[in-house]
Amino acid sequence: MFEFLDLYCERTAYGWLAEPFNLATNLAYFVAAWFALADAHRRGAVTVSTRLLLILLCAVGFGSAAFHAAANRLAQFLDELPIVLFQVAFLWAYCRDVARWPVSRATLVSASLLAAVLLSSRFAGAYNGSLAYVPALVFLSGIAVYHSMTDRARRHAMMMAVVVFTTSLAFRTVDIAVCERFSRGTHFLWHIGTALTLYLVMAGYLANLRFGHRP
Repeated sequence: MFEFLDLYCERTAYGWLAEPFNLATNLAYFVAAWFALADAHRRGAVTVSTRLLLILLCAVGFGSAAFHAAANRLAQFLDELPIVLFQVAFLWAYCRDVARWPVSRATLVSASLLAAVLLSSRFAGAYNGSLAYVPALVFLSGIAVYHSMTDRARRHAMMMAVVVFTTSLAFRTVDIAVCERFSRGTHFLWHIGTALTLYLVMAGYLANLRFGHRP
């Protein structure tokens, strides 16, 4: 469980501060959560779902920071779990609160995402570990199309999130490949990009919350 993991270009030695860029850029997740919380207060949308998503967003930052500091299996688990939980929780919340789908349909879609993530995680080494995020990209693209076609408020937020997330995933994928030319690697850009992605999806979600009867 405490086996040392050397997975990123920036890490060249063992130590808590061996990945300074990868560690420091996790602050972006907390900045994203702060702006999302400000949006929620401004819209009067500080709900149970909103609080849960914001807690998970912060947990993504804490988990990622722990992994890039400790670089062991336990820290890796603490890194990956909040990411999966945020994906599933956000999809559930969007299906229920924005799409207004019934519980059965929202559960089926969310369970499908979870199954896809678990399946892709079996190929953790593929594309520098980026294959595990393909299901998130696919489902986010579906949300973006739905969000735009149904003319939701901030209708371009989800599509922007797809573009940013795709770019971020590319940076994550090429991290090891660019080591010789760029010793810091590009994984830190993944953190900045995914933090922006999470803010954009939260902004699109919060802008479309409606309170009242749901099926």
